[in-house]
Amino acid sequence: MLKRLGHHVDLIEQNLSSTRSDNAAGIGTGPQGTQFFKEHDLYPARYSFSCPGFSFLDQCSNVKRILNTPLNLTSWNFATVEFDDLQIGGSQTIHADLVIVADGQNSIIREKFMPEHAEPPYSVYVVWRGTVPEKDVSEATRKLFKERFNVFAMSRGYIGGYAIPGENGTLEAGKRFINYVWYDNCPAGSEDFHQNLTDTEGHTHRNTLPMGKMKPEIWQKQKDYASQVMTPCFLELVNKTTLPFVSTVRDRSSTRASFLDGKVLFVGEALTLMRPHTGMSFNHSAVNCMTLKKVLQGEMTLQDWESEVLQWAEWSSLFATVVGSYYVHHAWSLSFILGVVRLIFALLRNRLVNLLSLFRPRP
Repeated sequence: MLKRLGHHVDLIEQNLSSTRSDNAAGIGTGPQGTQFFKEHDLYPARYSFSCPGFSFLDQCSNVKRILNTPLNLTSWNFATVEFDDLQIGGSQTIHADLVIVADGQNSIIREKFMPEHAEPPYSVYVVWRGTVPEKDVSEATRKLFKERFNVFAMSRGYIGGYAIPGENGTLEAGKRFINYVWYDNCPAGSEDFHQNLTDTEGHTHRNTLPMGKMKPEIWQKQKDYASQVMTPCFLELVNKTTLPFVSTVRDRSSTRASFLDGKVLFVGEALTLMRPHTGMSFNHSAVNCMTLKKVLQGEMTLQDWESEVLQWAEWSSLFATVVGSYYVHHAWSLSFILGVVRLIFALLRNRLVNLLSLFRPRP
């Protein structure tokens, strides 16, 4: 977007590779993400396929309820910036009119500007993830996941699954992958929590145990539990997963997005980390980008940009928490009720803020 508007852009990455791994995980692009690609993506090939909505399954993998919510599914003055160049060595300095901080949930730069909110708190549950080639599952399972996002609730969590592009991004039916996310209660500090995040070499990870690092006995324990509580189609996916991985589920909000008189802006998960239940993380970044475009074109003030992105992030984060509480802790649990109250309060407060902003003097 910035280059399209004629700006010179320097991208400073933590990763030395120019390619990105898909981590065998899928993402959803909602209306904001789709609009972003429509405006800024010059690549002609399709990057996703349309999903008409969600199907909720019973214990026998029969569809008991359908929610028609379409989405697209795929599988990612000046400020002075000092950084270490790991390719050529040594330190470098860049003088920039605008610095956009987008280094994700473990943002190092966030620690400098917002140290009190640097570490995102744990949500008390983890998410087990895996993918299985569409061709390797039964016809019944392949049919269920042909175009819908399926959900199944269990006693201590829930699992959702959907098809994502296959090798080399193919969208051809039968050559895609089926991706699942399995949310499971796991109290912090418990023996299970420690063991789940400890890899085959004995190293305990803070947030994610990568693919290929899980101890076989840990995954076998999860499969044994799945065989007791899971519906057949999802149980098949779990049993046919060869490279599972597990992550903690965390969230974190911000009260500011702009620093140093608007020269440093936080976006994406460096700004707000939301729970993944609603798949809104990509949309969050798209909103940040498309509204910033309005600022750079003189259609919006930086103050209005900050207010809009913070309000959108707060609502999306609270909504994701409510969805997670509904399925992980179940309806009418204290966690779910408190989440609904916070969501309603945030909507009312943001509506009041927007009304008052109409009377604010404009430059």
